[in-house]
This record gives sequence, structure tokens and C-alpha cells, in this order.
Amino acid sequence: MQEFILRLGVRFSDEEKRKCLPTAYRLIKLANIAYENGILALEQEVIENGIDSDFMKMGANLIFNGVDPELVEKIFQHSVLSGGYTGADMLDRLLIAESFRIIQFGGPSTTMAVAYMAGAMLGEKYIPEIMSEMASVTAKKEIDVDTLIEEYTIPLAESANFEERLLKLTKLELSYVLLRKDLIMLTTAFKGCNKSFIEHMRSGLPESSFERICELFRELPPQGKDEILIFQKMMLEHIDRLENSEVIVTPEQYS
Repeated sequence: MQEFILRLGVRFSDEEKRKCLPTAYRLIKLANIAYENGILALEQEVIENGIDSDFMKMGANLIFNGVDPELVEKIFQHSVLSGGYTGADMLDRLLIAESFRIIQFGGPSTTMAVAYMAGAMLGEKYIPEIMSEMASVTAKKEIDVDTLIEEYTIPLAESANFEERLLKLTKLELSYVLLRKDLIMLTTAFKGCNKSFIEHMRSGLPESSFERICELFRELPPQGKDEILIFQKMMLEHIDRLENSEVIVTPEQYS
């Protein structure tokens, strides 16, 4: 996409760049939502909080429906080229296209990467404002993790096998497994586990993700035993696939 932007050879005025700041701010927020809550959380953001940009809606829909990243990039390129956009309208869509490319690949630096990308595209003059917005979006909230775990988890005896399986993974493997799953799934699966196990999982997740899981214990609708066990089964099947492809190696395979 960067090469595509360069080939366009477009130049934008300060007035056009200023008009695009609200778009940059919205994209930073979306990036943080995707990082903290998982890609599927973008769908809820689109539905509940509304996105008035059809181009932004398209990007969110492509991503949370799992469209291949290369195809997403081509769709954005063709959409920009065929729309006949100029000025702020063009820059707006380039910001959206680049941001969703970053969001789709994800990672702990997603929000920062989108902010810096917006700063690079709008110019050095606007970087302080963009960084200030990022700091506001990512500001840590004080939460009582222990209380959330105590009040909103419902340990199930059947979760023992699930816990035992995850505890066999090395810290690196655990991090790999957990970071590849949506936080809603992790929250539901962990809700049936012992409190000590949930705290142990902290070492396999970024601190912000672990805290978000604990917040979701309270925010998600109540789940029954059967639903929790289904999500645990799905996670175990995911681990099986990783082990069969030797992406992760269990202690038994070491010997």
C-alpha cells in the first residue's frame, strides 16, 4: 500500500490534512479496540457506536470477516482508484486503507503503529496532536483485577483438563496460543477456571490484554456451564492443530 500511495504522487494542503484529523483519531480508537478486545470487537463498534464512513465500514467488515490481507489491500487500492477522489477525500481513504492493513496484522504495537502512520501521512506538524490522542485512548484505567476474578468467575470441576493442558505449555508457547485467540473466547474459557490458574495465565498475555479479560468477566452476559466448556473445547482443538503442525512442541515431544 505504501508503494501504491507513492505512485499516486498526491500532495495535500494543510487545510486538507486538518480535515482528516478526526478520521485519524477514529482509526487510533479502532486500532486500540482491536488490540485490547480482538478483531471481532470491531463488529460491535461498527454496530453499536456507528461509523458514518462507508469506506471505514468496508474495512472493518473485510477484516472481521477474515478476508485475506492481500485481497483486502487490493480491494482498497481499486476502491481508491475507481472513486475519483481528490484532496481531503483521497487522504481520508488512504489513512483508512493503511490503518486497517496495520490493524489486520495486529500485535502489541497496533495502536502506536496506526498513530505514527497517521503522523507520517499528515506530516510532522500534526504528530503532537495525534500522539496526544493516542495517549488519551490508551490511558490505563485503574481496575481491581483480584476483585473481578473473585466475583465473576465460576470455577468448574470439568475445567481441570483444560487447565492441565495449558499449564504444560512453555511460557513462549502459551503466549503464542493466547495471543492468537480472540479475547471474548479467552474470557469465556477462563471464566470456568480456578482463580490461581487465571492468575498464572497472566504471564502469557500482555498486561493490557489480561486486564481487559478481567474487565470482560464483568461486562459479558452471564454464561452457563455448557457454553464455557464449549469455548474451552475450542481452545483445546486450536492447541491440537498447533501441535500437529509442530508450531508448538509439548514437553512429551521434547523427549
